[in-house]
This record gives sequence, C-alpha cells and structure tokens, in this order.
Amino acid sequence: MAALGRVKLRFSSRALRQIGAIHDFIAETNETAAIKTVQTIVLTCNRLTDFPTMGRSGTQRGTREWSIVRLRYVVVYKLDLASDELVIVSVLHTRRNRTRH
Repeated sequence: MAALGRVKLRFSSRALRQIGAIHDFIAETNETAAIKTVQTIVLTCNRLTDFPTMGRSGTQRGTREWSIVRLRYVVVYKLDLASDELVIVSVLHTRRNRTRH
C-alpha cells in the first residue's frame, strides 16, 4: 500500500462501546487507570492518522491492526480511501479471540 498523508479519524459504534467497556471494567478497581488507559487508546488511534499504513494486515480482509503492547490491546481499523478516513473498527484485548471483530 502506498504511503498516505494524514487521514480523518472515525470510531465505529462498536469500537466506542468496546472502549467504554474497557473503561468500566478497569474503573471497578481504579478510576485513574481507566482514564489513562482510554486516553492511551485514543492517542494511539490519533497517531495512526499520520501513518495509516503502519499497522499490519488484519485477520479480517480489508482491515489492519496496531498493537498497543504496553496495554495489551489491539486496534483493528480500516482505511476508507474514498472518504480519506481511518475507521476504528474494534479495540480488543490481546487475550480475546480475534477471528471475529
């Protein structure tokens, strides 16, 4: 895939629900850690807009994946070249079965 310039960022409703669930799960024991985790996930997604092809090919056709190793989450995204958007499809814990997003 050719190098692209900065693209717009959009979160799918599924990804937003997953991020909310990540926050809620962590907040049960540590609200500060929950906020920092969500901030790191969102910051990582924003960074992908500068280098949208830096992720590896995803397990599902047409997707790419970027690991947030420190947090053990994977951001699954698609590039929509027609609308110049990077769409966050899912945010999954690395222990989760990723055959379906």
